Amino acid sequence: MSLNDILYFVVPFADPMHNWVDPLVIITSVTWASIVVAADLSIAVNSDDQSILTNVLTGTLGFLLPLYLSTCIEKNKKGIELYDAFCGDVIALAWEVASYGDEREKGEMDMCDGGDSAAWKMYKKEVFDILEAAPDILKHVFRGDFDYNEIESKYVSNALIKIDRPVGLKGECMDAEAAPVEAMMFLLVTRLRNLPVKNNKGHVMEIIMKKWNDVYSSYGTTDSLISYKEPLLFSYVLYTAMLIYMVFLPFGFSERSWNNVWITGFVIYFFISLNSAGVLLQNPFKSISKDLHIFQTVSGAAKNTRCIIRKIEYYGQREECPKVENTLIFRRNTGYKTMLY
Repeated sequence: MSLNDILYFVVPFADPMHNWVDPLVIITSVTWASIVVAADLSIAVNSDDQSILTNVLTGTLGFLLPLYLSTCIEKNKKGIELYDAFCGDVIALAWEVASYGDEREKGEMDMCDGGDSAAWKMYKKEVFDILEAAPDILKHVFRGDFDYNEIESKYVSNALIKIDRPVGLKGECMDAEAAPVEAMMFLLVTRLRNLPVKNNKGHVMEIIMKKWNDVYSSYGTTDSLISYKEPLLFSYVLYTAMLIYMVFLPFGFSERSWNNVWITGFVIYFFISLNSAGVLLQNPFKSISKDLHIFQTVSGAAKNTRCIIRKIEYYGQREECPKVENTLIFRRNTGYKTMLY
């Protein structure tokens, strides 16, 4: 456990830039309890009636907030599963491109780049640049900080901008939000349709397009999950109940003392922490420090996918693949067709 992990013990105060309401509720509750004790305030409500109200609110919050936290945990888990599925489909598509895209004739499916044309090598690089960028594009879109300029490949970046903001686009579409994932999927399919496959390789394009559909389907399901936000009605009910609870709690103690202040603070902190934890972890695409291990995110899966795709791209350059010049010399000297693996 690192120091950054320990700082997240005070969950409501862990992300004040995006969640300032919860810390404000805690501070307000402590301030109000202090005023009640210092001014020796009282309310004209029977103690038994007040106890009933406090117990009802305690039971309501004690049921509602753990249920909300459980839902957020499930959303985090499902989001990671869907992102892993997306990355797995992208990796599978990379293997298919590398395997079926070989330019050699029948019987020489070697997956070696040595004898392939310069046009195929350039095409292959473009396709793999798109595939390598895909996990990060999806991650940053759902994180809410996507920027075309942050894409490592300038070819991919420029191509996506042209698709997302084509020349001549006017009207309401010009002001619409960027759609980088849709642009990326369109760019990918325009490249896949030019895959140099032979007629005798079976229904290769059907196989390729089936996997493209799987990639897009994984994105669509993930988008539905992450884009869903709980209704404002839930927040209204939660904070209204919390506000009433804050008002009456300091009057419910059997003895009026300054101990009531810190007890009130801890009780409110416990309830608010459940809500803050749910808000914090429900999005697995959230950006947190590399040293933090408070909940699982997709950053590790994104990095692993990029590395695997890059390894697939360079598979044709492995040591056991013969060099172009050596292949030509062998063929010229022996007169045999070279069989590569």
